[in-house]
Amino acid sequence: MAPVVLYSKDYIPTLDGLRAIAITMVISSHAITSSQFARWANGYAGVLIFFSLSGYLITTHLIREFAVSGRISLKDFYARRFFRILPPVLLYLVILGMLAAIGKVPFDSQSLRAALFFYANYADHSWVIGHFWSLAVEEHFYLLWPVLLIVFSVRNGWRTAVAFAFLVCALRLAVVHLHLLGNVFQDAAHGNFHSDLVFDTLLWGCCLGFYLYRRRIRPVNSTISTVISLVAALMLLAPGSLGLTQTTLLTHLLPTILVGSIVMAPGAPIGRFLELRSLRFVGKLSYSLYIWQQLFFSGPGPHIAIPFALTAVIICALLSYKLIEVPAIRLGRRLIRGRENPFLGVPLGLSLPAVNSARDLIQPASEPTEP
Repeated sequence: MAPVVLYSKDYIPTLDGLRAIAITMVISSHAITSSQFARWANGYAGVLIFFSLSGYLITTHLIREFAVSGRISLKDFYARRFFRILPPVLLYLVILGMLAAIGKVPFDSQSLRAALFFYANYADHSWVIGHFWSLAVEEHFYLLWPVLLIVFSVRNGWRTAVAFAFLVCALRLAVVHLHLLGNVFQDAAHGNFHSDLVFDTLLWGCCLGFYLYRRRIRPVNSTISTVISLVAALMLLAPGSLGLTQTTLLTHLLPTILVGSIVMAPGAPIGRFLELRSLRFVGKLSYSLYIWQQLFFSGPGPHIAIPFALTAVIICALLSYKLIEVPAIRLGRRLIRGRENPFLGVPLGLSLPAVNSARDLIQPASEPTEP
């Protein structure tokens, strides 16, 4: 396989489709909790898919930056994350504050602090910011991972990711299964959501980023890819029937197996399915959908029929995406563009099977979506 010219702004439509599946799992888990189909609405697994995607995409971007400039700019990295993550969050919290002031939703100052400073996965809070546990995990990952790459060297990045992934697995085994150090690392209300007990999902995604970036890999046979993808998806959807739990090593590895099998065989039927226009559209909205769905589904707060709740979520997500999310991302890019090395057209002699075709190399950028 000939070397492929790598770009920092390639757009992978298949991953938007996968995001659509993940956010559907999350919303379904809140919308049909009393249904006989609730066991297939595994919102936790949907979040783990987002985690794996984040680790994979963020790591790929950092490797490319290092390959071109010889360094990783923490200032630019955190600026990109600030403009990508915070504006929709701040809008949501402002709306919650207004609704709480007129007695429509339970939202206190403790919940506000937990959401604003991203420690909701370690503290009690109201339902309407319950989903901020995963945002907290993401933010903690963003604070630590680039620093680890700098400290231990990007060239040793895959070893760092593997080592820390197994460290997290060992810690979870000690805390959850052997009941050691439970008072320090776990509590009954938030244990399965602690960053230190779920970081390995992101780290396996980081490993995938290094593996796909550094190796000359021929696309996997579409039949093999389809079988692996379907098996991984079914195991994620119905973990209980296979003896898997939220703390099992395989549960946290499966999302990366799923992502890897998809990006390594872009021509497989599942890849073409994920590139359907409707799925890609939902995938682009997935972050805003994730932020707003918690207000309308399940838990305390507004209780309206599912069709009306879903309509409200879509309207809020569309407005947030168009008026807040996209403008904020563009502003962030403009502010750091002068300091950032453009990666366009830099031949690194590496192959990137995650790119589906030549047309994907010239499409507009698609920022990672991380709930």
